[in-house]
Amino acid sequence: MKPINLKFLYPSQFFFSIFILTVFITLNISAAISGGGNTYIPILLLFILSAGFFLPFKIINGTFRVYKKFIFLLIFIFYFFLKAVFQYDDLSRFFAYTLGTSGGIILFYMIGCLVSNLFFKIYDLKKSFQINLLLFLLLIFFNLCLYYIFKSIYSNLRVDILLISDLDAGYQRSGDLITILFVIGSFIVYYLFESIKGLYLSVVTLVLYLFMLFFVVMSSQLIGSNKGFVIPLIISIILFYCIFFKVEMVDKEKFRYFKFLAIALLLSAVSYVVINIDFDALRFSGYGSGEESSLTSRIQIFKNNFYTHFSYSPYIGHLEVDSKLTGAGTYVHSFLFFCLTHFGIIGLGIIGVYLVLCFNFLSGNSNIQVFKRYVFVFILAFAVIATSLFWPVIWFVIGLLCPVFVCANSEIKK
Repeated sequence: MKPINLKFLYPSQFFFSIFILTVFITLNISAAISGGGNTYIPILLLFILSAGFFLPFKIINGTFRVYKKFIFLLIFIFYFFLKAVFQYDDLSRFFAYTLGTSGGIILFYMIGCLVSNLFFKIYDLKKSFQINLLLFLLLIFFNLCLYYIFKSIYSNLRVDILLISDLDAGYQRSGDLITILFVIGSFIVYYLFESIKGLYLSVVTLVLYLFMLFFVVMSSQLIGSNKGFVIPLIISIILFYCIFFKVEMVDKEKFRYFKFLAIALLLSAVSYVVINIDFDALRFSGYGSGEESSLTSRIQIFKNNFYTHFSYSPYIGHLEVDSKLTGAGTYVHSFLFFCLTHFGIIGLGIIGVYLVLCFNFLSGNSNIQVFKRYVFVFILAFAVIATSLFWPVIWFVIGLLCPVFVCANSEIKK
């Protein structure tokens, strides 16, 4: 059967799907800021429908392939399900941890896979004017949404410190969602730098990206999310390194970009002096205490609780070991050690094999593969030292960089 050519529809699908996902993220963060409980599930379903709309055609064409490494993730999910049956009072928590909008590993993994498929389909078309225009429009839309989020947060600040007055535990979810949006924006900027020609368009792209970075890191600090502060900064450094040292350009162009970045940093320093931002009032400084409270508390929890939790059931772990032994929420904040205490050596072995296969999948010397590999290693390293297994960002990034499926007419990498 002759394959159906749908390439002319890919740019519109990409723009509409990313637009819908951005709206979903923006509304969720705004709801958390205002104290609302709406998670806007219909908008998320619309994104899934639009991003996966052409998948049935790809299956019919025979160009839909599932990577073999996915079997290890399926085994881990099944292992998680079996543990939930015997170790949870009911299965509602299992579904919350796999499909929930606050930390569902399957949900965010599949969102990452769908976004990856959207990028894959337009990558070969990136040199077209239409694609570049749509990507520019998306960057502008990202900035408008991030400005709206920043403005909403700023209007609800406390008077004593730079922290939103009433967000409770929702700051983690908001910080994760805004980080996911920044990751998508970073890949859009990278693709633009690989395709556009001319200094002025490149500078405009950098300006839009720097505005994104500012809104994300400041919004994250104002809601109390250090993860949303650190991760975008490091990813932006990785992006600039890959652009200036990996993407082919003449030395004259590199000098111009470095000059622009130097001017941008100088203007940032001037802005700090003029605005007189009190960094002692921000969370990453410990609100003037001289130490990072979230970091020190994580270290203390590890020292006090890890061995106790791990020795309770070292081979298979226990999903509620913290509640049983030291109190709910006193688990170790580390992807690695959380796996050991809650899923045991067996669970860590399964997920470890899958992550190794994902890293091998990102092998290669092409510019985009190098960028992906750096981002993957950084996110994984950050998760190992700072987050649990159910961190949405790492599962989104795994889905984005190492998707379960691919749609292509050429030979598929296994």
